[in-house]
Amino acid sequence: MRRGSALWYNSRALNLHSISEIREWCISNGFHPNRTLGQNFLADANTLAGIVRDAGVKPGERILEIGPGLGSLTSALLEAGASVFAVEKDRFLAESLPARFPGAPLETVCADALRMAEEGKLDGFGKCVSNLPYSSGTRILLELAARPQPPQEFTVLVQTEVAERLAAGPGSKTRGFAGVRLQLDYGVSIVREVAATCFWPKPAVGSSVAKIVRKAAPPALDGEERDTYFKIAKTAFSHRRKQMRTIFKGFTESSARPEDLSVEDWMDLARKIARERIAAGKEDCK
Repeated sequence: MRRGSALWYNSRALNLHSISEIREWCISNGFHPNRTLGQNFLADANTLAGIVRDAGVKPGERILEIGPGLGSLTSALLEAGASVFAVEKDRFLAESLPARFPGAPLETVCADALRMAEEGKLDGFGKCVSNLPYSSGTRILLELAARPQPPQEFTVLVQTEVAERLAAGPGSKTRGFAGVRLQLDYGVSIVREVAATCFWPKPAVGSSVAKIVRKAAPPALDGEERDTYFKIAKTAFSHRRKQMRTIFKGFTESSARPEDLSVEDWMDLARKIARERIAAGKEDCK
C-alpha cells in the first residue's frame, strides 16, 4: 500500500521494539525519517518502560505527548492505562497512528506543537511525557512551562547536552538561559541515559531523560519582577564571558559571571532592577 494512505499502518503489523523491523518496514513503505523533524524512533522496550515509570503514569491520567512518531512511547503510555493526546507534525504519521491503536484512548492532532503551545491550545495537561524533537524540543518545553496553565511535570527524552543545560546548577559551564528560566518554577534532574543504539535511525549524539517537576511554592516575584528576571537572564547569557558588574553597571558590583548565579541570586537582582527601574520611570532595562 502506498505511502500517504490512512490505512498504511494496517498493511503490516510492526514490532515497535525491533529496530530491524522498523527499518525494513519504513523502507518497504517508502517512509524516510526526517532529520529536520528529529525523527529518531526509540525502540528499546526496557527504556520505554523506564520512561513510563520515571513519569509515574497512573491509570486514567491524561498525558500530553509531543512527537509520537511511530508510537512506541504512545504504546507504553496506553499500556500503563493513560489516555494520550498526541501532537505530531508529520501528517503521514499523524494520520496513520490511530490505526495502530484501534479503540484506545488516543487523540492525535497533526500540528506544530510549538505553535499550539504559543496559542494556548496545550494548556491544562498535568503531565507531558515525550521524546521531544531535537530541533525544537527546548523551545517547546520552555513555551509550555511559561503558559498560565502549564504541566506540573515533564518527563522528556532530549539530547544529553540539552538535559545537562536544563539541569545545570550555579558554577557549571553548561548553565545557560534555558536552565535559569526553567529552574525558576521547576526542579530539574536527569534520571536516565539512553544509548544511541536504542534508536533508528541512530542519532549522532547521546540522549537522556529529564524529569522536570513544578515547585510546590511559586517564586516570590510579582509580575514586573518576573518579567525582569527573564529579561536580565537572557541579556546576561548573551554576554556570558563578562562579569555581572559589567553587564549591569550600576545595579551590582558582583564579579561573578552569569553561570555562577543561583536562582535566588537572579531573583534578588530582578527585584532590585525592577524596583529601581520603576522608581526612575524607565520603561525597559537592557
